[in-house]
Amino acid sequence: MTTFQELQNTPIGWRFTDENYNIIDSRDLKKIKLNKAEESQIKWKKFTGSEEMHLMNLSSAFWNNLVKIDEFELEWGEEESEKNNKLPKINNIKLNDEITFFWGANNSIEADWSIFLKYWDDFCYPSDDNNLIVCKKRNLCMSYIEDFFSIYSLSEISLQK
Repeated sequence: MTTFQELQNTPIGWRFTDENYNIIDSRDLKKIKLNKAEESQIKWKKFTGSEEMHLMNLSSAFWNNLVKIDEFELEWGEEESEKNNKLPKINNIKLNDEITFFWGANNSIEADWSIFLKYWDDFCYPSDDNNLIVCKKRNLCMSYIEDFFSIYSLSEISLQK
C-alpha cells in the first residue's frame, strides 16, 4: 500500500497530493501501488523491450508489435462529453482489472481501472507525451500523447515478455 507521503515525494505525486490540483481520497490511495524508480524501469524494459526511457523514443520494433484498434481525443473541462465517455468503454476493460500506468520509464503505479477512470485528468495532462498504460489481462496497452488516447491490442510477442 502506498502512503500519501510516499506518493507526495515522487516526481508525479503533485498530481494527486497538491491542493492546487487534486487530493486523492485516502480510500483510493490504498488501491494504488507505487513502483520505485528501479522497479518501474524493470517493468518498462520488460514490456517495451527497450532501453529507451521515453515513449516517443521507442523504436519501430515496439510499435510494430502492436495493433491500433482505436484512437480518440479527450476534451478538457468537459467531464460528460461524448469523447470522454469513451474511456470507461475501452475494449471491455473491467473496473477491477489491474493496469500499470507509466509516466515514462522511471515513474509508474499499479492500480485498478476504476482508479484511473476516477482520476484520469490527474493521470493525464494536456501536454503529456510520455504516458503508457498496460492492461495485460485484456491484452491491451494505451498511449496518451497530448490529448490523444491510442488503444492497441498486444501481439503474442508483446504478451510473452
